[in-house]
Amino acid sequence: MGTTLGVKCPKCGKQFEWNTGSGFLEIEILHCDKCGREKEWNKFDEVTDGDLDCQCGGCFTDDAPVRCPKCKAVIEDVEANVENISMWD
Repeated sequence: MGTTLGVKCPKCGKQFEWNTGSGFLEIEILHCDKCGREKEWNKFDEVTDGDLDCQCGGCFTDDAPVRCPKCKAVIEDVEANVENISMWD
């Protein structure tokens, strides 16, 4: 099941969505471990060099921390900063 979190950054106040999971689709949502950018990835594709590299120098992964897209701060206490949650298949 996929989840969309409506998060408010405690540092700069930016409200943003953070998507995780894949539902029943073959597409998985990955995030950059450095800047938080989102990337859709077919979880059955073979990974080759550079496929998961982000333009910022980070790497797309399924366990990147939740990060504000505006100030790039890591949201340490996600639960305390979630304003809404949506789940999808």
